[in-house]
Amino acid sequence: MRFPSAKRDIVGTLQSLRTKLQAQVSGPAVVVVTSATSADGAPEIAFGLAHSYAASGRSTAFVDLWGHSDVPRRYDRVASFRLRALPSLEFSTADVGGNLHLLSAASNAGCDIASAAAWGEALEELRRAFDVTVFDAAAVAERGTGVQLLGRADAVLIAASLGRSVLQADRDLVDLLAGTRARVAGTVTHDKNALRTLRRLRAPAHHAEL
Repeated sequence: MRFPSAKRDIVGTLQSLRTKLQAQVSGPAVVVVTSATSADGAPEIAFGLAHSYAASGRSTAFVDLWGHSDVPRRYDRVASFRLRALPSLEFSTADVGGNLHLLSAASNAGCDIASAAAWGEALEELRRAFDVTVFDAAAVAERGTGVQLLGRADAVLIAASLGRSVLQADRDLVDLLAGTRARVAGTVTHDKNALRTLRRLRAPAHHAEL
């Protein structure tokens, strides 16, 4: 699926993507957006998808697993949030309004050695708390943290930039997804114009700079 460059078409594409995921996953869902490299636009696609879920009336969490995305930093933090199954993973949270909640990892120490069972319990906590949880897990093969998350998610999307060369990182990601038996729902390809448009979704009327 390729994102066209017009904002209206971007929103429509995200809605179409959400509809397809809803048809594949019933009940509370955990969706992971990953990529081979940190430059492939996973944060923008993950946030745009979370935005679309929230707009459809579902209680939605956008999770910045690394604490590196600039999306949650654009909003006032209101609380901290911890998962009992992964006590080393601490989030600062921002209530954007409506149905969208942003969770940014303040600390993810120890997550790289967390067991698959621990990740499974953590995702069950998120399923109880939200209708949909969308993870930005860009370059997971490169970082190593959260690898077990891939095999426990209800669906995994791969973000990829158009026009770049195939890298060893792409092969590493494919091997990792196969090794974790991830439920890969598809690949979302895009160009730079699409990413610029998606970034504009980050600034609703209640946006507050820190």
